[in-house]
Amino acid sequence: MSQSCEIVVFINSVEVLVKSISELGLANEDLRQLEEEKRYMKDCHGNRRLIDYRITNEQGEKIGVVENIDGKVEFVTEKDTASVKQTINKVTQAYSRIKILNEVKKKGYASVKEEKLPNGSIRIVVEKWR
Repeated sequence: MSQSCEIVVFINSVEVLVKSISELGLANEDLRQLEEEKRYMKDCHGNRRLIDYRITNEQGEKIGVVENIDGKVEFVTEKDTASVKQTINKVTQAYSRIKILNEVKKKGYASVKEEKLPNGSIRIVVEKWR
């Protein structure tokens, strides 16, 4: 029996997010140890935001990552460009892939097949023998 679904992602693990960023080969700076004044970034509305991590995409654009009190993650960008959106989408997709593979492994699924589809999505097939 085959089943497809659409997944909405809530990023709630900074460790997995950092792993997904490095898996994509993007520059990532952990700013949590710096002085607070060096951790600010303006968002696309001109507001100063305190960030925890800074991602740099292939175009050199900076994307801030804020870990909220409840453990959820928010992206902060100075510019709302197509390349920034694309980078955030790639990071989110890589994060989702890692989270799914970790959960599949926990549930005892033995075989995993991944396929990158022409539209950029990833198809993951898992099997569990009884």
